[in-house]
Amino acid sequence: IYEQLSSPRDRAESTGATDSIDSFLGGFDTESGFDADPDEDASLANDAIDREANLNDAEASTVLALVDRILLQAMSVSPSDIDVEPQQTGLRLRYRQDGVLQQYIRPLPARLIPAVTSRFKILAHMDIAERRQAQDGRICRRYKDQTIDFRVNTLPSHFGEKICLRLLDSNAK
Repeated sequence: IYEQLSSPRDRAESTGATDSIDSFLGGFDTESGFDADPDEDASLANDAIDREANLNDAEASTVLALVDRILLQAMSVSPSDIDVEPQQTGLRLRYRQDGVLQQYIRPLPARLIPAVTSRFKILAHMDIAERRQAQDGRICRRYKDQTIDFRVNTLPSHFGEKICLRLLDSNAK
């Protein structure tokens, strides 16, 4: 991708975008992390062929790792919500802790907005083609012997779809 950029400005923006993603993915092992909930394994098996095709594409594998990293970082911070908000300048990620939205990383590049949005929608079994109406979905994952439910809501906005993920611990009483 870097070689395809024509102007020095595009190269500078691309380098900054790569630095932002690399700093967020720093030390992240794409092989470990969440385990799929056994109930969802059957439905995810149908998507295995599509995933293998996506893993061959470097951009797609970066987005897969990025979305996994967002979910894993949320588990380490223990927020009640994750807000993924497209802005004119990029994709802003904020975590709600104790009722206050906090931003842990600088905004991601704007070119990642459609890919990250689509990835969350795929994980939540939503219609990725529908972008004009709000949608609700659910992601269920196992993390450190806990089953975590992510309730996913999308809402159309001016620069893309805003996504809000509510974290629910299924083992909590």
